Amino acid sequence: MDLQTALKPLWEGDTVFAESVLFFPDPVTGEIGPAPLFYPADEILRVTSSDFMIEYKENVDYYLENGRLFRTPGSAIPAMDYDAYYLKEPASISIASASAPGRFVRYEPGGFYHRKQAAVTYRHSGAWTGLLQPCAADRLPETFRRLEHGAPLKVLLYGDSLMEGCDVSGRCQLPPYLPPFTELFLRWLRERYPQSAVTAVNTAVGGTNSDWGLEQAGGRVAVHEPDLVLVNFGMNDSGWPILPERYEANLRGIIRTVREKKREAEFLLLTPGVAGPDCLGWTKWQPHYRPVLDAIAADTPGVAVVRTGETQELILSRKRYGDVTANGVNHLNDFMTRIYAQVLIRTMSRA
Repeated sequence: MDLQTALKPLWEGDTVFAESVLFFPDPVTGEIGPAPLFYPADEILRVTSSDFMIEYKENVDYYLENGRLFRTPGSAIPAMDYDAYYLKEPASISIASASAPGRFVRYEPGGFYHRKQAAVTYRHSGAWTGLLQPCAADRLPETFRRLEHGAPLKVLLYGDSLMEGCDVSGRCQLPPYLPPFTELFLRWLRERYPQSAVTAVNTAVGGTNSDWGLEQAGGRVAVHEPDLVLVNFGMNDSGWPILPERYEANLRGIIRTVREKKREAEFLLLTPGVAGPDCLGWTKWQPHYRPVLDAIAADTPGVAVVRTGETQELILSRKRYGDVTANGVNHLNDFMTRIYAQVLIRTMSRA
């Protein structure tokens, strides 16, 4: 998939490219039902393996009914049986299943879910009903001045494993080798503003939270004297738990630490997504961190909020977590990686 197709916004047009689905059983009945698509499909154009190397056949491997994709008996499309999806014994990380009591969520990094998912390209007549990320030009005047006047821009990426891009196909060395959403965003930024030398440093570390982010802000962010900092903490904070008040203090502290070294540095704060709703005890606090980021942006010049978490939740209101996960718990698969990049791009796109 070329960059232009990968980054075509989900909220525009009548065609969705390579939307991911996973066929897995209902936790109560054990039956493998249809895979919901974000928009009810009018016409299926193509169904392939997630690496695009196998093309499945309509009415042999799948069929469309009431806007949903059904897997035929004996289909070549992968499916997971009950014991494979709801584990009898814990995986390497023990996470109890909320929907299948006595079972455990399958935490499986390294491309396992990527190999099980399929990619669906289809036409639809549906409408986007969620929020649309506003452009941050008025919030980030120095960043836009640099880009639009051909000045160099140093970007720093800071956060946890989502900011690292863990388990996207490119990081797993699997076709189609999609890079993390940050790299997709940077590629777009360089193409959109070729006159500006855009450089980037990624100092994110998987498994970290905003406490760590504040502790390390001097040596991992401020020392680089970045012009624009993308910050994405919150997924892991919920499990400690770090309450919203401390989360806010940590994020404000990161900004303050960086600006002690470079006063004009500007910030994009990504709202946290959520872990899989089947992961018992993993999803309590992430949505409560989002108003905190709004409060920071409201009283701090040079700070904008990126609605990645809210966009993810809209998608999960129509799809299941298994359809869009890369590790069963909290990492973005290729489809969600593209959505995160699309939201970031809209943040930096003037009307």
